[in-house]
Amino acid sequence: MIARAARYALLAAALAASGCMNKLGGANDEPVQTFLLDVNQPAAITAPAGAPVVIVAAPQVRAGYDSPRLAYTQRDFELRYYAHSEWADAPAAMLRPLVVRALAATGRLIPVVTAVNSAAPQWQLGLEILELRQAYAAQGSEGRIVLRAELARVDQPGAVRTSEFSAARAAATQDPYGGVGALNAALGEILPQLAAFVAAGVTPAGP
Repeated sequence: MIARAARYALLAAALAASGCMNKLGGANDEPVQTFLLDVNQPAAITAPAGAPVVIVAAPQVRAGYDSPRLAYTQRDFELRYYAHSEWADAPAAMLRPLVVRALAATGRLIPVVTAVNSAAPQWQLGLEILELRQAYAAQGSEGRIVLRAELARVDQPGAVRTSEFSAARAAATQDPYGGVGALNAALGEILPQLAAFVAAGVTPAGP
């Protein structure tokens, strides 16, 4: 019990030092750190003629993750935000182009973000961010991401296939930078799985 209490005390000190605790007001000149949701991905592969065209809709976001605020948790049911660290844009806006790149790397379909005359989409991919946070525990922290995907034909209502993708990676450091690195690593694990899900779900475009 004493050892566990000591670990929590050290963790609380680290959080305070990194600016974790919610700002209560008053003057504070500490600069804001801005982070990117980004991963290295394979280059796009040109899909063959007649490959399915998939429109990637703007992702939906569960409450609590719908702003640039960088979220973390120390206990269940309580979502907190770093006072001096944030995303460069709303997570949904940064996620969408990453998903497009992941789909393009399969070489089996043509991902688009808007319907165009030369490549009318037959399929739509809907996404929802269910979780995007740095989760602290006595032994450290990890970045956790959960996404829900729905793949449907454009000309047919309702989802054809639905799946959830989740990943968690340990943070190298117990601060916002470590959390963002862990979140990006977790996303790098999810994106190929998501791309495989979409590629398996679509069928060749008709004549």
